[in-house]
Amino acid sequence: MSRLIDLGAVRAARRRLASIAESTPALTTPDAHARLSGDLNDLLDEENHMANDEVVNLRVPSGTKDRAAALTVAVEQSDAFQVAVSAASAIGARAPRVSTSLVLRMALIRGLDELEKGLG
Repeated sequence: MSRLIDLGAVRAARRRLASIAESTPALTTPDAHARLSGDLNDLLDEENHMANDEVVNLRVPSGTKDRAAALTVAVEQSDAFQVAVSAASAIGARAPRVSTSLVLRMALIRGLDELEKGLG
């Protein structure tokens, strides 16, 4: 089932995040950027991922889904996720939910990034 996305609310949230970043210089240091740039955008954009219109069905090795499910706890406890929870709270949004599907999407995106770097 698809849900409508309130683009006005998304824009307002992004403006609020920009304001938080501007008023908190520690969030904009090169070190912070390197720490947060990887998975944070994926965590904050979970709604956009769900709105994607492209579905890919593929077979994966046995145990892949279980491995991803086991990683949900580690993702929830990661510094990047905790920052995402804080950012969501600061703008009055719900915290992103870590699911097996989210972990698999993160792994796919991260893997494609690495493959592109290696072949590019």
